[in-house]
Amino acid sequence: MKWTTRAYSDEEINAAGRMLIARQSTPDDVIKAIGIVNNWRASHAFPLNTMQMRLRSKAREVDRRNPSVGQRIKRLPAIESKLRRLKNVTLADMQDIAGCRAVVGTKAQVAKLKKAYRSGRIRHELERENDYIAAPTPDGYRSVHLVYRYYSDRNEQYDGQRIEIQIRSRLQHAWATAVEAIDTFANQQLKINQATPEWTRFFALAGSCMARRERTPPVPGTPTNEEELKAELRELAHNLNVEERLLAIGATAHYIGSQADRAFYYLIDLDIANRWLSITRFTKAQANEAAIRLAELELEYRGRRDRDVLLASVSSVKELRQMYPNYRADTRVFLQELRRALRGT
Repeated sequence: MKWTTRAYSDEEINAAGRMLIARQSTPDDVIKAIGIVNNWRASHAFPLNTMQMRLRSKAREVDRRNPSVGQRIKRLPAIESKLRRLKNVTLADMQDIAGCRAVVGTKAQVAKLKKAYRSGRIRHELERENDYIAAPTPDGYRSVHLVYRYYSDRNEQYDGQRIEIQIRSRLQHAWATAVEAIDTFANQQLKINQATPEWTRFFALAGSCMARRERTPPVPGTPTNEEELKAELRELAHNLNVEERLLAIGATAHYIGSQADRAFYYLIDLDIANRWLSITRFTKAQANEAAIRLAELELEYRGRRDRDVLLASVSSVKELRQMYPNYRADTRVFLQELRRALRGT
């Protein structure tokens, strides 16, 4: 298999990022920019796979029951959104173009996995570490982020490229899953802090309830008194009809494929309006074909809010279900924890 390497300088990549979001860009400008962006994204596949393999190995050492590990390349709409929102961020310096994630059972295993990944012989340079479990964000998000720069004696053409690693517990992942499901099916934008105040507050409160269960610091700005926390959460859950919404999402999402099917890349095509999705499988040798098809669909859906597409890499469809349940709207774990929190058990 031949892995893609970068074909453009930082200056050309940054210029493409500016062209992608500039109002005065012509259709030809946008197509040219997308071509450069796609090469830049695809050139992360090799270092990302290297990091993911190490993360998978370490996760299995820490959580012998059933850790979930996956990797993804940042979607074009997400790149455009970030460039528009964060004026000081350039495309060449964006730290999360490529990322891999491990979901393990408990917060203790998250800490062990972080330590295990950082220990031993590793040439890659840890550029940044953010512990959003010890210090949750105001919206309720909790996870550990490690941003590495890839370095290798044998594959120097990828040196310096950033890979973001996320490590979460299953409870933290359940919260993030519910956020993405509501963003997708309720036309919210919680992940970029542009949702309605009611949904924003609900997930902050839910984050604090889950943090209390894991005995970690609460979300800033939420009640520290348990009864006050539950009372406010209960009221918002009722007003927003949260349980019924999430149950409806889960009941109407369609999943194509079986656990017996195996591939290396999974292209997930989501029809939000009709709550339907399809998955196209690609082998490891078809990496370029998968990237091309992703780019084609992203260009076709550009500017549309009723379609979404993601290229994911996991070891099986079963793990795909575990790692990216928001794309089939599986929020059962979150609902279970929400009910537990409101019951006080």
